[in-house]
Amino acid sequence: MAGETFQIGERVSWQSGGRMAVGRVVRVATESGRVGDFVYNASKEDPRYIVETDEGRRGAHRAEALSRAQTQRA
Repeated sequence: MAGETFQIGERVSWQSGGRMAVGRVVRVATESGRVGDFVYNASKEDPRYIVETDEGRRGAHRAEALSRAQTQRA
């Protein structure tokens, strides 16, 4: 599947429960698996990005559900 890709450690944002969540990519899954109670299907052609919020919650998303997060400068 063509499209944008993300790297481990990259800051991303996504819609979650009606709000925008922000976190980082912690793993790129190319095989089906589980995050908590959620089972996801993944392959090399259709990977899932395992993301973790700053609060420690994890999820699995397709690339099209993610955006590069705007970084705040101090």
